[in-house]
Amino acid sequence: MMNYFGRLEKIDLPSKNEEERLKLFSKRRLFKKSNVISLTLNTKTDLLKDNSKTVYEPKKALVVDFYNYLLEIYREDIEEECILYLSPYNEITFGLENQEKIKVARYYYRHIATEIIEKGIKMVRYEVEKKGTDRVARATLLEQCEIKQNTLKNRVISENRVGLDHYLMGRGSYFTPVLPYQIPILSEIIQFEGALQSILALNHDFSFEEDTFFDKNATPESPGLDTITKTLMKKVKRKRMPTDEEAKEYLIDTLFRSKD
Repeated sequence: MMNYFGRLEKIDLPSKNEEERLKLFSKRRLFKKSNVISLTLNTKTDLLKDNSKTVYEPKKALVVDFYNYLLEIYREDIEEECILYLSPYNEITFGLENQEKIKVARYYYRHIATEIIEKGIKMVRYEVEKKGTDRVARATLLEQCEIKQNTLKNRVISENRVGLDHYLMGRGSYFTPVLPYQIPILSEIIQFEGALQSILALNHDFSFEEDTFFDKNATPESPGLDTITKTLMKKVKRKRMPTDEEAKEYLIDTLFRSKD
């Protein structure tokens, strides 16, 4: 993977204004420049360059590299978050038979995944099969987690441009242990990645879903499937993580009372 850390080591980015920085990023092929035209309903807009606006967007390689750098810097914090998510599960499942563990794991798997996926968005996939049969399939929880992760990768650049500047200048000392308490997007990434690691661990143990999104060794989907991902905006009530008492009550109802 290309490493962008320290790519602009000899340049004082904080001394430049936004326009100067964006032009520099474009010249160094860190950002890509494009012209966009805003369209509105019921209004005719001529698709001419004069009606367009120039925007700069970070290249995908830079986005991925910066995000991976943050994951490495705050790896211990992410691991601590993962432990916090899994501790109740480990406590409750101590001494349970495997079939009972599966029920508990599925309960936590769904709750944790639902907690971290994009708020208020239902993801569906329109699939055209080889036989020509059309069907709509709901995106899996892991697929929605990947979508949320991709939004975080872009948001951490747009919401913490100072951090990107220090990264490009090679100033790793900027990323202190207390920085996530000051930069909300960093704190959100740590919480998300900790939760993600916990459900990936549960999925590894119990295979709730086929993981073709985070497992590097996974077999790609077979060819011949034309997949179009669409986002359905729908307001849904956010679920919170269950308290220990709620979890224990649920488990008593579903695991133990069923044996009576």
